[in-house]
Amino acid sequence: MRRIPPACLAFVVLTIASGSNVIGQTKTTNKPKTVDAPPQGYSLLARYKEIDGEVESISPAMMTLKVVFTHSVKNASNPNRNNNRSRNRRTSPLQRMIQMRLAQIRAANNVHMEKDYLEFDLPLLENVVIRKVSNGFEYDEKGFPKETKGDPKSRLPGVPGELKDVRRGDDVRVYFGPVKSGTNRPQVRMILIEEAAPMASPGKKK
Repeated sequence: MRRIPPACLAFVVLTIASGSNVIGQTKTTNKPKTVDAPPQGYSLLARYKEIDGEVESISPAMMTLKVVFTHSVKNASNPNRNNNRSRNRRTSPLQRMIQMRLAQIRAANNVHMEKDYLEFDLPLLENVVIRKVSNGFEYDEKGFPKETKGDPKSRLPGVPGELKDVRRGDDVRVYFGPVKSGTNRPQVRMILIEEAAPMASPGKKK
């Protein structure tokens, strides 16, 4: 079973997406941002069986999945970098070739990595299966905690869950079924909750 690498997916999608402004631009902040997946992204997604991501939202018919990816971004240029150069200095062809090569090396090193999200809106099959890696901890006969995991003989991963168990911020693995008729979007047949999002702490009572 092939599982699409999220970084490869995002790189390909954002490269072919028209109007994408994420790759190769100068940024002054590392705050992640979300990019809506273009049509080509769904077509690529439909070629694979599963993908890891983070739940942005979910309903009985649809889920929005955020796929994290890293990409290279040019560092902000230094406006004073070339102020000391002599504009009228004559250079030989060899000097110009060396200067060009040094400029190429500087350009290659003048990048850093940033993290962003690619967001997919995916339809759920009517009988979508929900699974969890574990049911948390229970206690054995001696009072020691033990983690409850799935039956190793089962063909499905983890333990049974319900749609209400899937919450925003959960790290999940999404398994795809057939593409929805009339669209290029694969339908979700199973969701495996790999790591649940932290529960929100209750607010203080006034």
